[in-house]
Amino acid sequence: MMTVEDTAAQAERSKDTTRRFFEACNRHDLDEIMSFFHPDVVHHSRLSDYPKEGIAFAYQVTLQAFPDLTWNVLETVADGDRVASLVRFTGTHSGDYLGKA
Repeated sequence: MMTVEDTAAQAERSKDTTRRFFEACNRHDLDEIMSFFHPDVVHHSRLSDYPKEGIAFAYQVTLQAFPDLTWNVLETVADGDRVASLVRFTGTHSGDYLGKA
């Protein structure tokens, strides 16, 4: 069983991982962004389910359509290995995105 100190230390590691993920997003570093995803990840969306390659494609398309896209992390909370972040996305739509130019 984890002690309070173990849980707090895990929470800090989890928050650090989350911070590094959003930093990679803000650099638009697709390779690093994708390094945070498990190789067997499946994204379940309202339209379809797709694997890691589909997630990478979605990021690529989004970053091309919004070249100045920024993830502004307003708040992050963690409890052990569970993390939640409140994030505001900002960017200028300047390319094709889901059929919209």
